[in-house]
Formats: sequence, structure tokens, C-alpha cells
Amino acid sequence: MDKDKSHHCHQFDQLDEMRHEARVFLKQRLLFWALRWTIGFFGIWVILQFYPALTWLWAAGLVVALVSLAAILGRFFLLEKRLKKDRQMQQRDQADDKRIKGIWPEMKTVFSPLSFAASGFYFVGSKLENSASTCS
Repeated sequence: MDKDKSHHCHQFDQLDEMRHEARVFLKQRLLFWALRWTIGFFGIWVILQFYPALTWLWAAGLVVALVSLAAILGRFFLLEKRLKKDRQMQQRDQADDKRIKGIWPEMKTVFSPLSFAASGFYFVGSKLENSASTCS
């Protein structure tokens, strides 16, 4: 396995590992969210036993719970989108590397010093001159 291929494989492995860690983290966050809001809604129920007029606490608790759930899921999906984009970029880079390596032998013959000199061009200092040129 050549160096570039192993480099790309290592990057793919890192992205896959990050994606796995993000999913594990999401599961943990959802578990803690469920536990937190189970306790929270139990607390609302206890409060309503003493103050029955505060029924709006159910709606307020539900809104806050849904906003916190949306924040957890939103961060996860943004991270997933970013990791997917990074993986696509890595795949595109790998395809570009293959394409460049595939055409490199052709490029060496086009830009080899012998073919360049045979075309009548040569370097003078930092300028490119054409020996066949009639201009002075």
C-alpha cells in the first residue's frame, strides 16, 4: 500500500471514528435528556399537587423540553452533515490523487527537458525565449 493510499485510509478511519463517537454521544445525551425531563415533569406534578392553579407549568415544561431536545438533535445533525462533507472532500481528494498519478507519466513526457528544448524554447536568466523567434 503506497503512502497516499494509507494516508487517505487513515483519514477515512478518523472520520468514521468521529462519526461513531458522535452517535454514542447522542445516545448518551438523549438518555440524560429523558432522565432529566422525567424528573422535571415529576417535579411539575409535585408542584401542581400543592398549587393546582399553576397548570401552565405543563406547557412551559413541554416547551423547554422540546427546545432542549431540538438543540441536542440540531447539534448532532450539523455534526453529521459536517462529517459527511469532510468524507466527500476526502473521497474527491483521493480521486484527484489517482487521476493525477494516472496522467503524470504523460505530463513528464510533455514537460520533459528534452521535449521542451526540442520545441525551440530555452531559458535566459528568468525569461523564456524562443530561439525560432525573428523579433529582436
